[in-house]
Amino acid sequence: MDACVLPIGSPPESKWGTFSVCSDMDPGDTWTLVHPHATGETGEPALALLGGERTIDELHDCMWMCDQPVACLGKLIFTNFRIAFLPNTSVDMRPTCQLPLQVVDSFVQKPHRLPCGSARHVLALDCKDLRTVQFILPSLQCWTRASQTLSQVLLGSTASPDTAFAFSYHLDKPPAPGSDADGWTWYNADAEFARLGLDRGNYRLSYVNGDFRMCPSYPVVLAVPKSFSDSSMSLAAAFRKKNRMPVATWRHPNSDAVLLRSSQPCVGVFSSRCSQDELLIHEIGAANPGCNVVFVADCRAQISAFTNKAVGGGYENPEHYSGNIAIEFLGIPNLHAVRDAAVRLRVLLAARASQQVDESKWLSQLEATQWWWHTHVLLKSACQVADLLENKSASVIVHCSDGWDRTSQLVSLVQLLCDGYYRTVRGFAVLVEKDWLSFGHKFTKRSVSNEHAGYWQHDQTSPIFLQWLDCVWQIMRQFPCAFEFNETFLLTILESVYSGQYGTFLWNSDRERRVSKVRDNTVSVWTYVAAPNEAQRFSNPFYNGAGPRRLQPRVALPDLDVWRALYLAPRHSILGIPTAAPNVASRTSLNSSCNGRASSSTLHLNSNLNLADPCGDSVLQRGHVLVSAVARLTDRCTQIQQERDVEVACLKKKILRLKEQMKSLSTMSTSTTPSAAATFCAASPSQHSRWALGGEDADFDDEDNVSLSGSEECG
Repeated sequence: MDACVLPIGSPPESKWGTFSVCSDMDPGDTWTLVHPHATGETGEPALALLGGERTIDELHDCMWMCDQPVACLGKLIFTNFRIAFLPNTSVDMRPTCQLPLQVVDSFVQKPHRLPCGSARHVLALDCKDLRTVQFILPSLQCWTRASQTLSQVLLGSTASPDTAFAFSYHLDKPPAPGSDADGWTWYNADAEFARLGLDRGNYRLSYVNGDFRMCPSYPVVLAVPKSFSDSSMSLAAAFRKKNRMPVATWRHPNSDAVLLRSSQPCVGVFSSRCSQDELLIHEIGAANPGCNVVFVADCRAQISAFTNKAVGGGYENPEHYSGNIAIEFLGIPNLHAVRDAAVRLRVLLAARASQQVDESKWLSQLEATQWWWHTHVLLKSACQVADLLENKSASVIVHCSDGWDRTSQLVSLVQLLCDGYYRTVRGFAVLVEKDWLSFGHKFTKRSVSNEHAGYWQHDQTSPIFLQWLDCVWQIMRQFPCAFEFNETFLLTILESVYSGQYGTFLWNSDRERRVSKVRDNTVSVWTYVAAPNEAQRFSNPFYNGAGPRRLQPRVALPDLDVWRALYLAPRHSILGIPTAAPNVASRTSLNSSCNGRASSSTLHLNSNLNLADPCGDSVLQRGHVLVSAVARLTDRCTQIQQERDVEVACLKKKILRLKEQMKSLSTMSTSTTPSAAATFCAASPSQHSRWALGGEDADFDDEDNVSLSGSEECG
């Protein structure tokens, strides 16, 4: 099937007639319309539904603007979980574009009227993960119908975590409860703290928060200095905001240096003190013979920490702790600054998708968003804390205001730099469970909430976890052999945060998840990750587990890069739902899942990648290209095989028809030499296939005409 290139306003060869994408497009722009082609007697394609999923509505003759400048014709399907676009060329019932309802923030109409008078209506979906997805609907009635359906399903999907699809979703063959294939068993706090040595020596495990009364946003198991009693813990917790007292989360394997986390102290304008909090800091220092000075890494700027005194917060006064602490203000932007930067980046990416960006100013516009500046500050702070733990053998307390946003980002990055276990698939899951989920990062409020206003206008929403994954990717890019997983794994985790398909990231704390019985009623995302058929997709073939334990990335702005797979390429897949393999047209017109651009099926790697020295700097800088390329090529091989099977099935039917025609023509031949028809009829089926697929003797076009070379034409 050949795709035709249509200028805006020219009539394509389909019932659509003319079409345009939106009113702000240049009338001279051209778009490639991918037409459906015969796929055999398969009937109208239908969507393969998940367990617990049901179809709500379908719209036919729609176009998905999959990438500039490509559009694909098919139907739009609305279910109780997702919006799926199923192309007319689909033969395996798998969509090429799908969005979970929970990721959609808002939708708008972009009408455009052509010079001939006909109108088309663009349905633009703005998403919480910075994507903008657009569909072209054939009429205003279709847009109105889509709008009503969207309003209905979006209201139900975002009202509360209780209404998330995760509570309806079920696996056909669930793993045995408690088995290693059950993702809910991947993290065990007692086992992880035992691995770190925090259950022995100068530290112990406390269960004083077993009923979540001391601190509702903290986990049940807490690691504290051995000499600090449970009764003292309750008193010390009362001096910290939200009762989030300093507790250990990681221990250096070669020293007694410990990484701890907390919230800000409740100093207030009167410089209040707490003897139990001061005693706890003293015991933390005493538990580390290598360095009895405790460093406090305050994620805020000093002026922000000072102004928090007006609302009952503040920061530690070294004079109150007998000189036992040293405080450093890191100046990491808060959730509001991160959200504002994300909004600027989202606007820029949407303008790029509409081809409204001045390419000569692209880099300066990226810089103006300040997104990468915030990333730089976060990575730089992580390296500073890692140096204190590694080089000075000092214990470090990390906190911001509440201790569940910037604190989670920083302590998890530090552990990723210092502990190779967290750079494995299983270890990364443990890190997310421990320092994000169990310590109370508000996933529902930050990543999903639609309360009172749109996502980007809500005061408590912010892509904190997305920013952290960007930082992880920046480190992976520089150390492509240090991670067991690839960027597909990171994107999978990110999608699970927004999709609502799994129960892992629902609610805001362990307490809330226990009350809602998430483990009993939903599937864990780690169950999907643990599936044997997904291991290869997430695996990094260049992983070297014997590499350096401590990573020291370059974090200056020139050393950072744009994560193209996240920001610049359309992501079509959703967890647990394979996307359709591109068909015959897709190999020349549609994204082949390699880089989100319309291109041929050939994957071009950077020609100046130097592999002569396996430890060379070029490999560290560019090796991530090969990591992603291997995974993409593996998928592409499978896709090509599927495409080939479809082509062969269609062409076999053509061969049968043509064989009958040639037999009838051979009887009419008066030539004494073997006719082309006789030659064809006498050939083997394999020779027929070779001819039909473009072999040395024949070439079949889309009109079922036959052009023979090297033999006489039939009369």
